[in-house]
Amino acid sequence: MHRSWIYKSLLRPTRQPSASVPFGVRSVGHYRLHPPFTSNIAVRQFIQLFWCLNGSGTMVIQGVEYPLRVGDVALYMPGMLHKWFNRAEAWEFRWLALDGPLAESIVNAFGLQAAVYHVGPAPVQIFRQIERALRHPSQPSESRACAAAFQILTQASFHQRNFDDPLVKDAITRIHQQWNTSTFNINALANDLHIHRSSLSRRFHQFAGISPIEYTNKIRIQNVLLQLQTTSRTVQEITLFCGYTDPAYVSRLVRQATGLAPKQFRATHQLSRPNAPIIPNVRPKPSGPATCATSQPPKSVPSVPTMMCHDWEDCR
Repeated sequence: MHRSWIYKSLLRPTRQPSASVPFGVRSVGHYRLHPPFTSNIAVRQFIQLFWCLNGSGTMVIQGVEYPLRVGDVALYMPGMLHKWFNRAEAWEFRWLALDGPLAESIVNAFGLQAAVYHVGPAPVQIFRQIERALRHPSQPSESRACAAAFQILTQASFHQRNFDDPLVKDAITRIHQQWNTSTFNINALANDLHIHRSSLSRRFHQFAGISPIEYTNKIRIQNVLLQLQTTSRTVQEITLFCGYTDPAYVSRLVRQATGLAPKQFRATHQLSRPNAPIIPNVRPKPSGPATCATSQPPKSVPSVPTMMCHDWEDCR
């Protein structure tokens, strides 16, 4: 790393963002700091995102110290105390600050909260786009800065903080093995894993962007729809097969998911090969639900098609 200091930032010349953008880029910066260095300690009323380029430092978030290393992203939310420092080595990072009435809800919609995440290389060119936009205080430039910041949030949402959490891997495996058991629920899963249900939900949500309950229910409703498409089973039979107990409740779930009653969905979505199994590639993501891809059927066709992951790599 170069020995010289970098301490530059650009601030939007207006107190509030334009009404034409969903959120505003308040400021952007590029720092290279040498130890010892401590930031100004203050409560800020905006969102601030840091992306480490070189070296390492420490972020204090809600009273807890987190290392920020190369490829890590740190996030402060409005109303939080901002404090960061480096003690051991030079530290280089890019940052931006966001404000406006919709800023916090948009950041949360990406699955981002006040924490430190490992993401990967910083999108330096996008940060530079924001710098160029803020140098021209016009409404079109403010819109361009907002669009570029949206790209940064998108990349930051692909964090890998818990992709290697063995407990989450075990939870995913157990869900795929027991999803169609009517007695399977979050309490049973937490007991099997010897962890409190709230801790399990928090760690699982950091991985998948949804809770274990939501994840299980999505697998169940996927298979309800698959049964309607590929078999002649009644709604009551499908209800029991997919781990539910109330056919009326399942009918409501089908209507919520498709806008159609089960009978209507079956009539309009019947597959041409009713016994062909679907082998999915389920990939839980921080920003949304699992997805499924279709592959060629195996030589031995199971009598009842289901959507399942067959190993952990299918769930990455």
